[in-house]
Amino acid sequence: TTTAKFSSTTDVTALSAADFGKLTAVDLGLLNKAQAALLSADQLNALPAASVTAISNVLKYIPADTLSGLATSKVTALPVNVLTTDQLKGLTGDQLSALTAVQVASFNKAQMTVLGADNSLIAPLKLSGVNIANLPTLANLSNDQIAKLTPAQIGALSAAQVGTLSADQAPALTAVQAPAFKTLSAFSATNVIPNLDTKFVAALPGKTLATFSASQFNAVTEDQAKVLTSAQISALTADKFANLGTSGANIGLLTNAALQGLNKTNIGTFNLTKLSGDGQFASLAPSQLALLTTTQMGVVTADQAALLTPDAVKALKTGNVDGGNA
Repeated sequence: TTTAKFSSTTDVTALSAADFGKLTAVDLGLLNKAQAALLSADQLNALPAASVTAISNVLKYIPADTLSGLATSKVTALPVNVLTTDQLKGLTGDQLSALTAVQVASFNKAQMTVLGADNSLIAPLKLSGVNIANLPTLANLSNDQIAKLTPAQIGALSAAQVGTLSADQAPALTAVQAPAFKTLSAFSATNVIPNLDTKFVAALPGKTLATFSASQFNAVTEDQAKVLTSAQISALTADKFANLGTSGANIGLLTNAALQGLNKTNIGTFNLTKLSGDGQFASLAPSQLALLTTTQMGVVTADQAALLTPDAVKALKTGNVDGGNA
């Protein structure tokens, strides 16, 4: 038979696609660099998918334009971790989309760097199994890919990687991913923070939200401020709370429930005029009012004071205002 006569000296260009498709794994293991360079897409497509792995030793010698003609059913059997830069760049969108998560996870850092640098190459890939440390930039990921990054992948992101997220990608981050972020300090105050979904913001642990700088807190939007929780507020330092929105403009949008997170760490410096209407001031607990300074209470209106409960008034008389701690 044809297969019995095959050797490393066989003229592969003389083999029809049908004959090449009959070669055994042992025959294919005899292919050398020169022969691999002469193979056609038709010959490779004639191989059973199970036989494709047998060409792994010479796969890198097959021209990129030849591999680009490979059927997706064959691509899913390729040992892609041996592909060269030119071969990777030559793969079609359909071929890249056909790669399994296991194949994509087998790409090494050099390969992921090549793929990640080009949106047309990285966007079609299934990234669920990828070692995220092998992907230097997130800038070219699609929003669907961003949304599907696992909590483990999110938690492994470096500040440099987080810093590559764009304004367009920011809304794709999900509430499930939020607790996995170790730090938000690399989020762009200009592009990323204003575009974060409110569900993502509401799901951030207080200790993570507290990694925002004062300037980043300036970038928090009105809608984002409205979903902040008491647990998040309690984790903030005084300077960060005072900068919620431009110069604290969004403090007045916090819910009464969120304001219950104010404590001795952050309540004593912000300007009470930032509170909206009377409801927010009246919602402060007696224990919180006792922490206010004389300077802060100096801006309280008569209408606001009239809303205070007897316990609240008592707290003021025994706290900072009359107690000389201001």
